Amino acid sequence: MAQVLAVPGDVRHGFSYIGQFNHDFGRITGIASTIKGNILVCDYDKKNLILVDHHGNYLKKLDLDSEPYDVAITTVPNTGRDFSRKAPCLLGLIDGGYMYAGAVNCEKFSFSNILSNALEIGSRVVKFQTVDADSCLSCIGGQNYILYKERWENQQKIYDITTMDTPTDICSDNNGHMYVSGQESNNIHRLAEDRKRSNISLRMESDWKVLDIPLDSHHGIKKPVALCFNQDYSRLYIVNDWGKSVLVFDVI
Repeated sequence: MAQVLAVPGDVRHGFSYIGQFNHDFGRITGIASTIKGNILVCDYDKKNLILVDHHGNYLKKLDLDSEPYDVAITTVPNTGRDFSRKAPCLLGLIDGGYMYAGAVNCEKFSFSNILSNALEIGSRVVKFQTVDADSCLSCIGGQNYILYKERWENQQKIYDITTMDTPTDICSDNNGHMYVSGQESNNIHRLAEDRKRSNISLRMESDWKVLDIPLDSHHGIKKPVALCFNQDYSRLYIVNDWGKSVLVFDVI
């Protein structure tokens, strides 16, 4: 496979293909990296969570009663104490047909408390990625665009990207760039935030633009479903081929 080099003079990552892994998956729909560098995936069809090491070697499996769709791993200490000054994870909840993102600040929480201060994202949300505690980007089911929502704005910004078809997941890197998987376009888009002061609201407002397409079918991208970086952003994992395998790239 071809190697994607970092752009000289520009703060953006390049990628080098390492390999892929498949442990007789049914259909992987979600993926996340643990603090220890392992990778956790959701097998929706087989109703289990599978833990692998950073190379993709099988470690263990947890069978579930229902179909897991996505997974997130937080850094909240396992103490039950309140960490209200921090928002290590925004949990997505559906209420009345709408998706909300609420901060989880302690080990034990209630859905009603989360919803009372949650950010409304919208309906038919497939996946979302928070930019900060007050804004997020989201993929909408059956659509070819992504949405940007800020807590204080009533309107959402729609980004209809002509080179992207059926966005399925969003993740971020340590440079502040967002990566969006296009399932039907067989590619990964990299977005950059452009912040400007509005002459109308007198606030700093965000606009997201396509920086480039670092990975596509020439790099083995086929029907991507989900993606994530590991904890130190040294590797990128892409759930590929309708969730049948996971591609692994070194970040260079």
